[in-house]
Amino acid sequence: MLARNASPLDRGDRLFARRRAARRRELILIATLAFVIIGAGVWSLWRPQLRIANVTISNNDPALLALAEQKLAGSYFGIVPRDSIFFPPAHAIRAALLAANPDIATVSIVRSGFTALTITLNLRAAVGRWCGSMYSPQVALAPSTVEGSTTCYLFDASGSIYAAAGDGDETVNPATLFAPLANPASGIVGGIILDADKLPALFDFAREITGLSTSIGTSVLWIAIRADEVDDYLASGTRITYVLGDEQNAFALLSSSKSDLNLADGPVEYVDLRFTASGRVYFKKSSGK
Repeated sequence: MLARNASPLDRGDRLFARRRAARRRELILIATLAFVIIGAGVWSLWRPQLRIANVTISNNDPALLALAEQKLAGSYFGIVPRDSIFFPPAHAIRAALLAANPDIATVSIVRSGFTALTITLNLRAAVGRWCGSMYSPQVALAPSTVEGSTTCYLFDASGSIYAAAGDGDETVNPATLFAPLANPASGIVGGIILDADKLPALFDFAREITGLSTSIGTSVLWIAIRADEVDDYLASGTRITYVLGDEQNAFALLSSSKSDLNLADGPVEYVDLRFTASGRVYFKKSSGK
């Protein structure tokens, strides 16, 4: 008896089944290859040849070095080691070091080969000493209670207050600064001095006063910013007031009037340089002079 020819519908079903089986085999093959590749990759990450075994830090501080090495311990989700040369926890190391030492401005982390990490610390430069938002003779002479605290603070070139000032701390500018903070709610350490971009010219003006001449030249002890005005308090007892940001014109006006003033021995109570446009200098003699 002859077999009956398959109908077109049966042939279509068989073709579909074969294609579906072929796709299934392809997916299984792809999944197997992916599993093998991922497994080989994870296995290689655990090999000693690709793990950080040596960490160096630029200031050779053993405490900071130990802190960095601590961040390399363990793994990510139990799969990838944290000391892998390809996936070091740079953000965690940087954050830990900055939190541990406020004198650090930036942290650079660089891979050295396949088993070493080099950490370079860039320290802040203490531009000046900040002793409060407002000047008062009592705080200036004995800054024992600054903004509810017990000391003055150091700030860097960006105007960022980063640490309490010690007796032996040296600063680029010797004059003590009193100025409001741009973000007082954040606290003192971590605060930013308002109008920080104008501080370089402000301190240059203070240095220029000292070097103006032997008759006028006298050191500036304290500088106070009040809104848009600045008061420079000299060692002689004189106060010089000018408009913040107008240092160049103020100094030119002061220089042109030095023959009428004698700030070094303190016969002048204050000098007003706020009216540079008119070229007028206003000053008041001290009592009894």
